[in-house]
Amino acid sequence: MLTRLRDRLDTASAQRLELHVNDETIRFNILIVDRMLCVVQPYLPQARGVDSPTLVIKDNTAA
Repeated sequence: MLTRLRDRLDTASAQRLELHVNDETIRFNILIVDRMLCVVQPYLPQARGVDSPTLVIKDNTAA
């Protein structure tokens, strides 16, 4: 999908787009706070802090 996107970009933008492949299992640390809220952070062994974003997920679906 990203290679097709890159092919549609102008030359300057296409040169700034970098694509990388990761051959490791994707893992997440998940902390379930209650039935409506959880905190998720990807496990990135080489990254710390702001390089490993934390997501706060709130269930806003109707009961």
